[in-house]
Amino acid sequence: MARAAITLAIAACAFAAPASAASLSGGRVSPHIQGYAICEAGRFTDWVNTEWAAQLEDRQRKDEYVGYPSAYIYSDTRGKIGLLRGPGHNYAGNPASELDLIEDLRTSNGKNDEGPIVASRLVLLQRDKFLPVYLISLRRKKWERYSLYPSYDEVQRYEVSNSVWIMQFAGNELHLMREAQELAPTAARGRNLLTRKIDCPKLWAREQ
Repeated sequence: MARAAITLAIAACAFAAPASAASLSGGRVSPHIQGYAICEAGRFTDWVNTEWAAQLEDRQRKDEYVGYPSAYIYSDTRGKIGLLRGPGHNYAGNPASELDLIEDLRTSNGKNDEGPIVASRLVLLQRDKFLPVYLISLRRKKWERYSLYPSYDEVQRYEVSNSVWIMQFAGNELHLMREAQELAPTAARGRNLLTRKIDCPKLWAREQ
């Protein structure tokens, strides 16, 4: 099987979107503009860092809703994240709190990360006029603990780590995020769209 076919097969397995995503059509959403995906990458990490700072200062009640009210988010550790708002959303089950997701992204092995989490790469995985799919790499410096082989000497130190997530858009709105570390090689090879300079406030103002 060719490398491209293997990549698409892996992506299909990782990207099992909710039923509502399959029902989306070009007639219901506007054509996608890539700048929105670039801006959303920064907005997501800004949200994580801001809410984490609030948690550290105990400014956020544990039962208070924060985050994205219209995006499906799935992590490997927590599964479904958050409560959706608005008509037509179907997010069955008991999702984990967004605050739990933020803690997962800002702590490791009992210690807080050093510095902020940042979006380091954004690559286009599947081109589509209305429902494109991207891969975003989130970089952080987290506390690691592991044993070296064959000596089994224990290592405890801060190391830079990258996690890869699928981002699907419906038009210019983020529709779904799903952790997909198995696609890290694809994310590393693709063209990094974050090198483009976008005036995000100006872009977002066009939607108002």
